[in-house]
Amino acid sequence: MNDNPNVPFPTPSHWIDGRAVRGSGPLIDVVNPVDESVIAAVHEGTGEDVDMAVDAALAACPGWASASPRHRAAVMRCLAEGLQRHSEELAAIVTLEVGAPITFSRQAQVGFPVASTLAAITRAEQFEWTAVIENSLVIREPIGVVGAITPWNSPLQQLVTRVVPATLAGNKGTPLSGRP
Repeated sequence: MNDNPNVPFPTPSHWIDGRAVRGSGPLIDVVNPVDESVIAAVHEGTGEDVDMAVDAALAACPGWASASPRHRAAVMRCLAEGLQRHSEELAAIVTLEVGAPITFSRQAQVGFPVASTLAAITRAEQFEWTAVIENSLVIREPIGVVGAITPWNSPLQQLVTRVVPATLAGNKGTPLSGRP
């Protein structure tokens, strides 16, 4: 495991309850598959880390679930704008992490997540959250915490296509990144 402070990126932590939290698992080197250089070291997620993330998401659920669909869409629009604003940086990082050509990272690894987020927002803005069906009123409500275990080779797209729709529906997503 690399504890070398000279890697290009600092050791990231898990993002739980709105803050960076150092993982409880051992460090895992993130190796650039092109030249086998260590570009970062990340903490392996543990059951304890997952429990902490789920507890934080559960605590946040009532407030987020009661937010209007319009507000949730506005927050996700800020996410899409942030992804667009940092697209070059994100593409460069994904290229280093998965070994994809930079043009592919720009288009697919970052471009698709932006497009997916905007498409989900559009769908959520058009979605009938309540509907009258014959003599019944159907109210679509969030179900709570949604977890996703995603593969490593398309990190941003896999995260966005799971967490954004769940978040737009009023759920709290807890992404768990998978590694081979």
